[in-house]
Amino acid sequence: MKEEYPLFVKWQEILNYLLDKVEKFPRNVRFTVSDRMINLGFDIMEAIVEGIYTRSRTDILRRANLYMEKLRIYVRICLERRYLSVRQYEYLSENILQAGRMLGGWIKTSEKGKRPV
Repeated sequence: MKEEYPLFVKWQEILNYLLDKVEKFPRNVRFTVSDRMINLGFDIMEAIVEGIYTRSRTDILRRANLYMEKLRIYVRICLERRYLSVRQYEYLSENILQAGRMLGGWIKTSEKGKRPV
C-alpha cells in the first residue's frame, strides 16, 4: 500500500541517496552532522508512513514538513563546508523541493478531509 503513495516512493529514493553520500563525509563530522541528517531523513520517512496509516494526519504531516526544512538547512551547510559537491547539493535540493511540494499538497488535502490521489 505504501508504494501507492508517490511521496513515499520519492522519499525512499532521497533517503537512499542521502545514505550513500553521508557515509563519505569526513570522519570528524560523520557522527555528528551525518547522523543528524540521517535521523531527520528517517524521521521524515516515519512521518510519511504514519500519515498513510492515520486518519488525523495533518499534525504528523506538518511535523514531516518541519523535519524536511531542517534537513534543507543541513544540506546547505554541507555544501558550504564542501562535504557535498555542487552537483550533489543540486540533486538533493531539487528532490527535497519536489518532495516538499508533494507533502504540501497532501497537507492541504488532509486539511480538507480528503485522501491524497
